[in-house]
Amino acid sequence: MPQSRPTRHPLSGLQNGSRPNARPAPVLSPALKKAIDTIDATRLRMYLRQFCETIPELRQGLERQLLVKGKDVDRYHRDTDSEDDAESENESSEDGDESEIGREKPLRPIAIGDEEFTPMYAKCENCEEEFDVSCNDTRECHWHTGEKELYFEGDFWADHDDDCHGDPASFEDDSDFADGFMWSCCQTSGDHKGCKTTRHKAPVNVSPEAGSNKRRAEEDIQRPVYARCATCEKRYDVNDNEGNECVHHPGEKELDSDSGHWEDWDDERHGYPETLIDDPDHADGFMWSCCRGEMDSEGCMREPHEPYEDGYRR
Repeated sequence: MPQSRPTRHPLSGLQNGSRPNARPAPVLSPALKKAIDTIDATRLRMYLRQFCETIPELRQGLERQLLVKGKDVDRYHRDTDSEDDAESENESSEDGDESEIGREKPLRPIAIGDEEFTPMYAKCENCEEEFDVSCNDTRECHWHTGEKELYFEGDFWADHDDDCHGDPASFEDDSDFADGFMWSCCQTSGDHKGCKTTRHKAPVNVSPEAGSNKRRAEEDIQRPVYARCATCEKRYDVNDNEGNECVHHPGEKELDSDSGHWEDWDDERHGYPETLIDDPDHADGFMWSCCRGEMDSEGCMREPHEPYEDGYRR
């Protein structure tokens, strides 16, 4: 008995040599994907604007992905700058009526209306990172309220030669030199993440409404502003400079001819002693003109610190 043959598929049902149930070709060819990855950002934006004007589906898709309404923007209260790890930036019962407790509170005003659209992503003014304005939790942003300053009190710059290695200030953003810098607000190393944690801040989400009395009082408290004294070279808080914390010699270093240090000294063989005024090995041969004290003696004058002429920080 002859065996039956399997049924053949008609050629008309196949296209370009493809087979039934074959996977669809990828939407993006490797060449197009590479072109998108390497194209200039300005040119890409130009094409997107052109396509949005002619392709409604593309425009609608981008609107869903890139826009949010004002009512969905998480508010950054203006008084957030006075908070540090606050339990909630939405707590304002101190200003509200007790009868409103349990009821939904109205949204604080921002730069746009509740039904207006705004870009979903913005750059934070504090940490300079991009964030989603509709998903902006209380402790998302880590930042410093002060500035990054050179830290000379440690040993990091001990062997640094400005002529050979360059100005230390030019390495402010170099992670390899983080230990040579300090944040003025919290005295932490230059690579510290941030001494304040708040929401991200951008022009679109800042609420101009005043905060609670407690927060306004916190804003009135002056934060430390550190400077380096031009006289004694020590760091100090310019907001707390009432006492006589600067201890120094108002006079100058001068040669102590009566010191036994120079008994066997020969100018022709060793050079003039005055040239060694800053040499620690010859400190015993000099004294302070103001009090005739030794070079390593504590300052004979006490007074408030004085900042450098070109500003507080150094």
